[in-house]
Amino acid sequence: QGIHIAEILKNYGTDILDLYQDPKFVNMFDSFIHLTAGNGYSMQWMGDGGTPGSGGFYANFKDEVLSGYEITGDPLLAQIYYHSVNGNLNTSSLGYFRNVRELSANIQADVAEYGEYTLESENLTGYGLGIVRGGKAATKENQYETRYDTWMYYGRTTGSHAHLDMLAIGLDAYGFNFLPDLGAPAFKGNASERVEWINTTLAHNTVTIDQMEQNAVYTGTPLHFDVTDNVKLIDTESPKSYDDIDIYRRTVVTIAANEDVSYTLDFFRVKGGSQHTYSLHSSSYQHTFTDDIDFVPQMNEKGEFAGTYAGIDVPFGPDPNSTDANASAEPMYPRGYTWLKEV
Repeated sequence: QGIHIAEILKNYGTDILDLYQDPKFVNMFDSFIHLTAGNGYSMQWMGDGGTPGSGGFYANFKDEVLSGYEITGDPLLAQIYYHSVNGNLNTSSLGYFRNVRELSANIQADVAEYGEYTLESENLTGYGLGIVRGGKAATKENQYETRYDTWMYYGRTTGSHAHLDMLAIGLDAYGFNFLPDLGAPAFKGNASERVEWINTTLAHNTVTIDQMEQNAVYTGTPLHFDVTDNVKLIDTESPKSYDDIDIYRRTVVTIAANEDVSYTLDFFRVKGGSQHTYSLHSSSYQHTFTDDIDFVPQMNEKGEFAGTYAGIDVPFGPDPNSTDANASAEPMYPRGYTWLKEV
């Protein structure tokens, strides 16, 4: 809707109403490309976006970039559009109501002059996202995908569509999303699954203190962001995410073993509270190994998994105090606990 209004105002014939003269408006055309995972898709956690492990760019992203390029002629937008369609400048992608030949030629000329767009590591302090990227995309000559990224979110966790996911991290590599966010809830509004699980701190790749959800805050604080060929680091804190704590800080370090392989170390430091629950939601049901942790399966007398994280006698699903009409009521168990089974 916004871009349609901008086009109408531009055609009105006065620069005062022309939003394309406003740098903030023009900068929005390339905003989505910065929120792209290493394997070339829009991250699914943005504003209740996508689904777990989903790929691809948001539906209207390419059209908006193309409209911006038509009007501004910014070579950066040509590069971004060319990148988003994998260089396929056919009629169906460019649209049927444009001068396709001229537009295609202009995009190809800008890409030839300025090169193809490449996603680099960046720290988006205004948004609240640090992301380090590396590796190479698969090509016709080399079909082995080695692109990767490690990201940390420290932006707004308050307001409409926000989740309580401060200092959550993600990891993409070799064409896979290894630590997917749950994305948009299956049911909107005040549904139990959304209020008690999807939006909660426990449902994200971060740390829950004393079985309580994080406070809703506007931002964390980036402390250190550094990128070299071999070591890439994101260091951020958010002590206001919980009351009466001194440290709530995460440092993620990605280290290159060679050109194709990197590994990530995660240091999460907490001072305050008595119980720290570290959540990692992976795209696999298996883990390779752990050290100094003795897992105790929660089994019934038949040797079968029983109950939920809330207890062996607590069934999976909505909290006993919850109804879809009042899912925000004070729960009987910590939020998220009744939505985890096979403990």
